[in-house]
Amino acid sequence: KNTVYRDFDDLVLDLAQILNNEAVALQKAGARFIQIDEPAFLNDEDLDVELAKESTAKVFDGIKVKKALYTYFGNIGGLYPEILDFDVDIIGLDFVMGSENFQTLAKTDFTKELGFGRSITSKGYFLQNTTMKMERKWERAFCIIRMEK
Repeated sequence: KNTVYRDFDDLVLDLAQILNNEAVALQKAGARFIQIDEPAFLNDEDLDVELAKESTAKVFDGIKVKKALYTYFGNIGGLYPEILDFDVDIIGLDFVMGSENFQTLAKTDFTKELGFGRSITSKGYFLQNTTMKMERKWERAFCIIRMEK
């Protein structure tokens, strides 16, 4: 039984503070780019978007270098376009297990830098097959996403 935290939000924000301590140390050590990975943002049907936004902001509090938030293993549709309001420079998406991301991004202007990711899991995604899938999906990506940089 949990006897430390009154609620889940307190736990999440304390963990975000721990990650912030690490991010600040990395920045002080000379890191020019800090990335956090949050696949749970896409896999939680009951995601509290405001808590996700607040905890992400807390992780990156005081960070002046480029900030990236990567999601994996799915479509960002349930969090889009709200994720564009998160305090990050780059949003990374999976275009293998989240092939719907192409259509999702085409719905509105994407105002962040886009990180392309791919997921290789123990569930039988082999590098060769994934690479072939990616090549086909890259072709679609360039048709849908206007690249300005």
